[in-house]
Amino acid sequence: MKTVLYIVKNTYPTILKNFPILFLMKLIFYLVDGVTPLIQLSITTKMINSVSEVLTNKNIIKPLLTILALQVLFSLIITIISSLSNLVRTKIDNKVSFLVDSAFIEKVQKLSFSNFEDPEFFNDFERISNGAGKKAFEVIDLILLIIKNSITLTLLIFVLMKIHFILIFTLVLIFIPVLIQNLKIGKREYNLSMSLIPTERKMEYFYSILKDKPVIKEIKIFNQSRYLIDKWEKLFWVFSNQKYNLQIKTEFINLLLYGMNIVINLLILSITVFSSILGRLTIGGFVAVSQAVTSSSNQVRELATSISKISQTARYAMDYYSFLNLKEETRASDVQLNEPISCIEVKNLNFKYPNNENYTLQNICFNIYGGKKIAIVGENGAGKSTLAKCLAGLYEIPEGDINYNNISINEIDKYSLRSNITTLFQDFIKYNMTLRENLSFGNISKIDDDLFLEKTLNRLRLNKSDKQMDLHLDAMLGAYFEKGRDLSGGQWQKVALGRCLISEANLLILDEPTSAIDPIMEMEIIKDILSITDSKTAIIVTHRLACCRFVDEIIVLENGKLIEQGDHDSLLRKNGKYAEMFNSQLSMYKDNNDEEFRSLPLSVGSI
Repeated sequence: MKTVLYIVKNTYPTILKNFPILFLMKLIFYLVDGVTPLIQLSITTKMINSVSEVLTNKNIIKPLLTILALQVLFSLIITIISSLSNLVRTKIDNKVSFLVDSAFIEKVQKLSFSNFEDPEFFNDFERISNGAGKKAFEVIDLILLIIKNSITLTLLIFVLMKIHFILIFTLVLIFIPVLIQNLKIGKREYNLSMSLIPTERKMEYFYSILKDKPVIKEIKIFNQSRYLIDKWEKLFWVFSNQKYNLQIKTEFINLLLYGMNIVINLLILSITVFSSILGRLTIGGFVAVSQAVTSSSNQVRELATSISKISQTARYAMDYYSFLNLKEETRASDVQLNEPISCIEVKNLNFKYPNNENYTLQNICFNIYGGKKIAIVGENGAGKSTLAKCLAGLYEIPEGDINYNNISINEIDKYSLRSNITTLFQDFIKYNMTLRENLSFGNISKIDDDLFLEKTLNRLRLNKSDKQMDLHLDAMLGAYFEKGRDLSGGQWQKVALGRCLISEANLLILDEPTSAIDPIMEMEIIKDILSITDSKTAIIVTHRLACCRFVDEIIVLENGKLIEQGDHDSLLRKNGKYAEMFNSQLSMYKDNNDEEFRSLPLSVGSI
């Protein structure tokens, strides 16, 4: 009961704020719907009695015509009300969908990015994504339905009490078992739904990759579609069979309840027939009471079902409110980063992912000064990308600290921080939108500045002079929508890099910014990046070490620890890990003495 009250308390203000008139109309329609069965019952009784009188006395036809006209008018009014009710319901449903979805996506943006590194979070995320938010409004609907059914049932009880008080007792016999059974079923369904979420997530994952373009390409090459389909089928039937087994139990108990209901209805009907034989009921009265008995039984079952369903629906709704109440990323702060970043100080930084006992970063310490170009290098799994995300403020720093201009990153207003930082991660997004939009997400104020955007394209060698392309700013990228054109991996990476270059941020963090670009083009773009960002601070996370010759300092990571630091020449002289990686890349070429090849950057990830 507390759960239901909590949901009403939190949902009702939203209703009053966003659609009070529509809700009032819906309430009125429910109330009208509640008294409609009794009005129809009264009209039916009078009509049958009038027909009976006409059959015995043909001269009395005027009352029958009056009642027929009343029936037609009543039916017309009910039809109009029903149509209006459907329109109001649709309008409310649209508003509810918008409110729930907008609240959900707004909340997602406010959560700490570390949540999305936690598998347990995705179980909750999946549950909320499947319409849990609408359940809060369904609780209000169920309350209205209970009010409507209660009104109808109360009026029908007055009709039945005129026949015999025992009829009321029989309705109670129907109500209690149905209520208890539905409460049990609701709890079982909820518990089963919760337990099946991991299975459902896996099932949906395999289904999604089986229709994903990059995956289809790969499984065709390896000819392994059957293996993935088999995994999906197995999960599908595990999921479906458990739900089906619960339904079998539910239907069996429902059959018993329906059987008991039939016996009770026969008892009620016997009492009604007996009353008719004794002359207590007219023909119209008998028909009316028979309809009242059937309607009362249905209303009792609906009432019991609605009451029990509130409990089940409230559980899902509470999941939604629990999600909305999750701790948000600390964004608002009076501490602003108003000046360009002149100093970055990483002090004893330790970091591990949620539900992971092992540290990804351990005791990292270094300083970066404004305008410097820094490379962070290391083999796969060294912690480079994690460090980049920490520097970008995507994770809260629980151990150690990162200071920007001598201010702890945990204290700086996140909007202010991210206004000074732009990033390109290796898993950059390919937006199926126009080229103009793809670029302007780096600085949305430039979306209509064609000259500026064209200049950026020229710097990236991504323009009409490219023989492979004939792009204009309003060209649709990606193959998802009509007239869209897909790009190569390198071309997509250039577009993503363009987002960073048009940003007004004074710190660029580039995680593998040229991994999908050929080595010769990479050298030109790296030089352009360093030239464009001449007055800015740039941190380049890379596997390719040739660009390290042009940066001011190199930070070498291994197993989450900083093991070397210095410029290219000093680290080569040290003959440590960096020198090993650099020489290992050079050894991949056919002729190590060829200066042309020696100057080309290669991927450490290939080692």
